[in-house]
Amino acid sequence: MRVLRFWNNDVLQNTESVLEVIYNQLLPHPNPLPKGEGPIKLPLPLGEGRGEGTLGEGANTSPLPLGEDLGEGYLPQITLTNVAANLIHATNEDRLIHAAQAQVGKEEVTDKEIQKAFKPKADELIKPFHNPDLRELIETLRKDTDQLIDDSADELITAGYDEEKAEVLIQNWQQFIQDHKNELDAIQLIYQQPYQKRHLSYEQIEKLADEIQQPPYNLAPIEVWKAYEQLEKNKVKGVPPKELLTNIVSLIRFSTGLSDVLEPFTELVNNRFDNWLKQQNQNPPPPQGEGRGEGAQG
Repeated sequence: MRVLRFWNNDVLQNTESVLEVIYNQLLPHPNPLPKGEGPIKLPLPLGEGRGEGTLGEGANTSPLPLGEDLGEGYLPQITLTNVAANLIHATNEDRLIHAAQAQVGKEEVTDKEIQKAFKPKADELIKPFHNPDLRELIETLRKDTDQLIDDSADELITAGYDEEKAEVLIQNWQQFIQDHKNELDAIQLIYQQPYQKRHLSYEQIEKLADEIQQPPYNLAPIEVWKAYEQLEKNKVKGVPPKELLTNIVSLIRFSTGLSDVLEPFTELVNNRFDNWLKQQNQNPPPPQGEGRGEGAQG
């Protein structure tokens, strides 16, 4: 927004919050925004869940004490939703341009003319922020919902799993396999059963995936995968998505000797499909009408 200086990139990259910028740049008070962490002295049901937006259901809909009891010059009772809506609508660039055009009576307007037309509205918009209780309330709610993103490069402290931890994970995984031989038989049959029956085996996989996370194992397939990567790195190819249910299929194939390499199940399927395509290209089917024998000609 070219009209409001406090929305520029310099401010967004600053450590100050938008509220602090509004208060420090626009309000005619020399004192900085209060940074106290004490309780907010406002009769608002702030602890009752979260409603629309990020300010909480109570804070979003309850009227703010901005009336006569807080001193002359404050607005009548309004809600935080009203405050936000007024800021959004009043700073709409098209509206600002139209207001300036109406004021100067011409189509082309300058930034200075837009600022001049916006000045009375800006004075009205910032009136709620003269209320110190409102400023403190919004700043506290902001701190409660803010997410800090650090773009600086991470410093590597430790790499991968501790070897001892990896060994314990593998031992627990092997114990899990030993304790679920019957289910493992069903999983292995997934490669032998007709397609129509495969959903039964997938149900078994889902059951195993749930059981492995329960006591006494308390394991996640992705953690077991990383443990194998730590101990047998030359046999592990890549790390699959954490939530992929078929991780457990690859782990079982590798742990029981069905596969010499631990690789994501999707990669295994893709490799098999690629090999099948190569075989089809090397041995193309005979042209239609050939290879039918003498009987086909008669």
